Amino acid sequence: MSKVAPDDGANKEVVEAEEKELADGEKSTDINDYCANSLMIFGRDSGIRVSCFNACVSTNTMSFDNFILFFILLNALFMMLVNLNTDFECFDGAEPQAKASNSNCAMIAFVDNCELMFTTIFLIEFIVKVIAYGFICEKNTYMTDMWCQLDFVIVASSIITLTPLPLPNVGFLRSFR
Repeated sequence: MSKVAPDDGANKEVVEAEEKELADGEKSTDINDYCANSLMIFGRDSGIRVSCFNACVSTNTMSFDNFILFFILLNALFMMLVNLNTDFECFDGAEPQAKASNSNCAMIAFVDNCELMFTTIFLIEFIVKVIAYGFICEKNTYMTDMWCQLDFVIVASSIITLTPLPLPNVGFLRSFR
Protein backbone atom coordinates (compact mmCIF):
# COMPACT_ATOMS: atom_id res chain seq x y z
CA MET A 1 0.00 0.00 0.00
CA SER A 2 1.36 3.46 -0.75
CA LYS A 3 0.52 7.04 0.04
CA VAL A 4 0.92 10.00 -2.26
CA ALA A 5 2.43 13.09 -0.68
CA PRO A 6 0.57 16.33 -1.21
CA ASP A 7 1.57 18.14 -4.40
CA ASP A 8 3.75 21.07 -3.49
CA GLY A 9 4.24 22.11 -7.11
CA ALA A 10 7.48 20.20 -7.59
CA ASN A 11 7.11 16.46 -7.92
CA LYS A 12 4.99 13.80 -6.30
CA GLU A 13 6.68 11.45 -3.86
CA VAL A 14 5.45 7.96 -3.28
CA VAL A 15 5.79 6.99 0.38
CA GLU A 16 5.65 3.39 1.57
CA ALA A 17 2.93 2.71 4.13
CA GLU A 18 4.13 2.05 7.65
CA GLU A 19 1.95 -1.01 7.93
CA LYS A 20 2.81 -4.02 5.87
CA GLU A 21 0.69 -7.07 5.44
CA LEU A 22 2.05 -10.11 7.21
CA ALA A 23 2.33 -13.37 5.31
CA ASP A 24 -0.28 -15.95 6.22
CA GLY A 25 0.61 -17.52 9.56
CA GLU A 26 3.40 -15.04 10.30
CA LYS A 27 3.31 -13.43 13.74
CA SER A 28 3.74 -9.70 14.23
CA THR A 29 6.87 -8.61 16.08
CA ASP A 30 5.14 -5.55 17.54
CA ILE A 31 3.65 -6.10 21.00
CA ASN A 32 1.07 -3.39 20.25
CA ASP A 33 -0.59 -5.76 17.74
CA TYR A 34 -1.61 -8.01 20.64
CA CYS A 35 -4.12 -7.63 23.46
CA ALA A 36 -3.60 -4.79 25.93
CA ASN A 37 -3.55 -7.03 29.01
CA SER A 38 -2.52 -10.65 28.92
CA LEU A 39 -4.49 -12.70 31.47
CA MET A 40 -5.81 -9.36 32.78
CA ILE A 41 -2.52 -9.00 34.69
CA PHE A 42 0.35 -8.32 32.30
CA GLY A 43 0.10 -5.05 30.37
CA ARG A 44 2.12 -4.34 27.23
CA ASP A 45 4.74 -2.56 29.31
CA SER A 46 5.08 -5.31 31.94
CA GLY A 47 8.66 -6.53 32.17
CA ILE A 48 7.58 -10.16 32.41
CA ARG A 49 5.34 -9.88 29.34
CA VAL A 50 7.97 -8.02 27.32
CA SER A 51 10.54 -10.72 28.17
CA CYS A 52 8.13 -13.51 27.20
CA PHE A 53 7.17 -11.68 24.01
CA ASN A 54 10.79 -11.11 23.01
CA ALA A 55 11.54 -14.78 23.60
CA CYS A 56 8.61 -15.83 21.40
CA VAL A 57 9.34 -13.53 18.46
CA SER A 58 13.13 -13.73 18.57
CA THR A 59 14.79 -14.58 15.26
CA ASN A 60 18.10 -15.67 16.79
CA THR A 61 19.67 -18.93 15.73
CA MET A 62 18.90 -20.32 19.21
CA SER A 63 15.37 -18.99 19.30
CA PHE A 64 12.60 -20.12 21.62
CA ASP A 65 10.93 -22.06 18.80
CA ASN A 66 14.15 -23.92 17.97
CA PHE A 67 14.62 -24.72 21.66
CA ILE A 68 11.09 -26.17 21.87
CA LEU A 69 11.53 -27.98 18.54
CA PHE A 70 14.61 -29.71 19.96
CA PHE A 71 12.55 -31.04 22.88
CA ILE A 72 9.70 -32.06 20.57
CA LEU A 73 12.12 -34.15 18.51
CA LEU A 74 13.74 -35.58 21.65
CA ASN A 75 10.30 -36.46 23.04
CA ALA A 76 9.38 -38.15 19.75
CA LEU A 77 12.62 -40.17 19.92
CA PHE A 78 11.82 -41.27 23.48
CA MET A 79 8.27 -42.24 22.51
CA MET A 80 9.67 -44.26 19.61
CA LEU A 81 12.10 -46.07 21.93
CA VAL A 82 9.28 -47.09 24.25
CA ASN A 83 7.10 -48.29 21.40
CA LEU A 84 9.93 -50.30 19.84
CA ASN A 85 11.02 -51.91 23.11
CA THR A 86 7.73 -52.57 24.84
CA ASP A 87 8.03 -55.92 26.52
CA PHE A 88 4.73 -56.83 28.08
CA GLU A 89 6.50 -59.04 30.61
CA CYS A 90 7.76 -55.79 32.19
CA PHE A 91 4.29 -54.79 33.27
CA ASP A 92 2.26 -56.05 36.17
CA GLY A 93 -0.61 -53.64 35.86
CA ALA A 94 0.17 -49.97 35.39
CA GLU A 95 3.81 -49.70 36.51
CA PRO A 96 6.80 -51.19 34.66
CA GLN A 97 8.95 -53.45 36.80
CA ALA A 98 12.66 -53.38 36.05
CA LYS A 99 14.22 -56.83 36.03
CA ALA A 100 17.94 -57.49 36.27
CA SER A 101 17.79 -59.74 33.21
CA ASN A 102 15.77 -57.33 31.10
CA SER A 103 17.33 -53.93 30.33
CA ASN A 104 14.28 -52.96 28.24
CA CYS A 105 12.20 -52.68 31.40
CA ALA A 106 14.69 -50.26 32.96
CA MET A 107 14.75 -48.15 29.78
CA ILE A 108 10.95 -47.98 29.68
CA ALA A 109 10.91 -46.86 33.31
CA PHE A 110 13.54 -44.20 32.51
CA VAL A 111 11.54 -42.90 29.53
CA ASP A 112 8.38 -42.79 31.63
CA ASN A 113 10.22 -40.68 34.21
CA CYS A 114 11.43 -38.34 31.44
CA GLU A 115 7.81 -37.76 30.43
CA LEU A 116 7.39 -35.48 33.45
CA MET A 117 10.35 -33.40 32.26
CA PHE A 118 8.91 -33.07 28.73
CA THR A 119 5.46 -32.16 30.03
CA THR A 120 7.01 -29.50 32.27
CA ILE A 121 8.97 -27.99 29.38
CA PHE A 122 5.89 -27.89 27.14
CA LEU A 123 3.81 -26.44 29.97
CA ILE A 124 6.40 -23.67 30.40
CA GLU A 125 6.22 -23.04 26.62
CA PHE A 126 2.44 -22.72 26.91
CA ILE A 127 2.68 -20.30 29.86
CA VAL A 128 5.32 -18.12 28.14
CA LYS A 129 3.23 -17.88 24.96
CA VAL A 130 0.03 -17.12 26.85
CA ILE A 131 1.76 -14.34 28.79
CA ALA A 132 3.30 -12.98 25.58
CA TYR A 133 0.21 -13.10 23.33
CA GLY A 134 -2.75 -13.31 25.70
CA PHE A 135 -4.93 -16.40 25.96
CA ILE A 136 -8.27 -15.96 24.23
CA CYS A 137 -11.03 -13.61 23.04
CA GLU A 138 -8.94 -10.97 21.28
CA LYS A 139 -7.08 -10.64 17.99
CA ASN A 140 -3.71 -12.44 17.75
CA THR A 141 -4.06 -14.28 21.07
CA TYR A 142 -2.71 -17.77 21.74
CA MET A 143 -5.96 -19.57 21.01
CA THR A 144 -6.54 -17.82 17.66
CA ASP A 145 -3.66 -19.80 16.14
CA MET A 146 -4.64 -23.32 15.02
CA TRP A 147 -1.22 -24.79 15.91
CA CYS A 148 -1.46 -23.31 19.38
CA GLN A 149 -4.93 -24.84 19.80
CA LEU A 150 -3.49 -28.26 18.98
CA ASP A 151 -0.57 -27.58 21.32
CA PHE A 152 -3.01 -26.66 24.11
CA VAL A 153 -4.90 -29.96 23.67
CA ILE A 154 -1.64 -31.91 23.75
CA VAL A 155 -0.32 -30.14 26.86
CA ALA A 156 -3.66 -30.58 28.64
CA SER A 157 -3.78 -34.29 27.73
CA SER A 158 -0.18 -34.74 28.89
CA ILE A 159 -1.07 -33.26 32.26
CA ILE A 160 -4.12 -35.52 32.46
CA THR A 161 -1.99 -38.62 31.81
CA LEU A 162 0.26 -37.67 34.75
CA THR A 163 -2.59 -37.62 37.23
CA PRO A 164 -3.17 -40.75 39.31
CA LEU A 165 -6.91 -40.60 38.59
CA PRO A 166 -8.45 -43.49 36.66
CA LEU A 167 -9.07 -41.48 33.48
CA PRO A 168 -9.06 -42.69 29.88
CA ASN A 169 -5.61 -42.93 28.33
CA VAL A 170 -5.11 -39.92 26.06
CA GLY A 171 -1.33 -40.30 25.80
CA PHE A 172 -1.63 -41.02 22.09
CA LEU A 173 -2.30 -37.30 21.53
CA ARG A 174 1.38 -36.57 22.28
CA SER A 175 2.30 -38.03 18.89
CA PHE A 176 0.58 -35.04 17.23
CA ARG A 177 3.16 -32.70 18.70
